[in-house]
Amino acid sequence: GSVLPMWKREREERGTVSLTDPLMTRYVITLREAASFVLHVVEHEKGGLHTPPMRVVRMADLAAAASCGAQVVTVGARVGEKLHEQLDGCRNSSQGPFMTRDEITALLYDEALV
Repeated sequence: GSVLPMWKREREERGTVSLTDPLMTRYVITLREAASFVLHVVEHEKGGLHTPPMRVVRMADLAAAASCGAQVVTVGARVGEKLHEQLDGCRNSSQGPFMTRDEITALLYDEALV
């Protein structure tokens, strides 16, 4: 699930945004992008494994943008939580290239979370 609604709620209720680890990265896809990908696959592809094109974001950059000036508090990773995601058969891990500040801002506005 998306961390963005949680950060919006934290920002509004506590005035802070919690960040697991500043080195953490994650793949990002909006609902609109995911829906478009599914429709494309249904209409044009035959069988097989299909992975949507996703961007990689540094969670520290996303937290800073989503905080809207609220303090970002590092809380530490949970047991077993990975710093970088891995997608089998597609890419080694979510270690770049990373989303730019402008792309992050557009994502936040697209998801109506700023």
